[in-house]
Amino acid sequence: MKPAKKQISLPFLIAAVIALFVFISTLKYLNNGLNPVGYNPYFFGNLLNIIVTFLTIAGLIAAKRKSKNLSGILLYLLLILSVTPLILIFIDKYTGLLNLLDSYTSEEYFFTFQIKKIHVGLLFLISYFFQLYMMIYLWSRALSKERTVYLVSFFRTLLLLTLFFVISLFYVWFYPASPEEIKGKTYDYALVPGAAVWNKKSPSPIFEARLRKTLDLYRSGIVKKIILTGGKAPGELSEADAGYHFLLNLGVDTRSIIKEDKSGATREQIKYLYYIKNANSNSENLAIISDKFHLPRINQTCGFFGIKADLIPSGYKMIFSRAFYYRLREGIALILFWLFAI
Repeated sequence: MKPAKKQISLPFLIAAVIALFVFISTLKYLNNGLNPVGYNPYFFGNLLNIIVTFLTIAGLIAAKRKSKNLSGILLYLLLILSVTPLILIFIDKYTGLLNLLDSYTSEEYFFTFQIKKIHVGLLFLISYFFQLYMMIYLWSRALSKERTVYLVSFFRTLLLLTLFFVISLFYVWFYPASPEEIKGKTYDYALVPGAAVWNKKSPSPIFEARLRKTLDLYRSGIVKKIILTGGKAPGELSEADAGYHFLLNLGVDTRSIIKEDKSGATREQIKYLYYIKNANSNSENLAIISDKFHLPRINQTCGFFGIKADLIPSGYKMIFSRAFYYRLREGIALILFWLFAI
């Protein structure tokens, strides 16, 4: 006789799936220094997580009805594999014992990516992969009798992740980043996200285009103060400092410039603007000046932090191959931000 399969406890599994959703949602906000009480269910990334959770619970019920002998061992294992990476992130955020996140001022890079962001991103991705796998496995069991359900579910999970990426790439590519109508407007602050520094001290052409657009608005009296953001790679001037010296050489008053030279990611730069806005409650008019391919992610990041700002394209032109590369990179970054706010 075959050994009896371990039966699933449907109420327990449903409660565990809900708890997992609450945990990952809370961690997204805590990891960005935000109060989870401000959770926005209409933010696209949060909405995706809600849909996945709902479909997983529905799949549990459907699979249980279809197969009375549905084994719970795999489901319990998938839950453990989903929650363990999140626990590692949580422990390290508040203890630093695992040395995964580094500090906010870390200058450790792998190619052009901060080590701390790579670590967090991989852990979140591992967790989310197993969450999606469980959802697809359950519906595969409920809707078919495939003998290769485990392998088929694996490839369907990869296909779903690819679909998420295609959606993000579509959003980046067709985002209507036309110049804002700014006649008659003034901005208390205009944030310029940092970009590459060339020769260890000079703004790259992309970065220079952002700075020159900001300079035009400053000279026109449209922008009162300029916020320069961006940290540095080892051995070079920080992005904020490179922009600072560039603007000073073109006559901008040093009192009109605010520098933030520790951030290494767009979300950290928008978070800095969030703190500026909260510290200056009268500063309602905000602008962010960047490239057309960058503005879609900035728009979504502002939505996550609850910031209202006019997004102004720098007007930088590039050939199609380079534009495609940058949009491809932004598509990857956007899906990571949607799902995990990193």
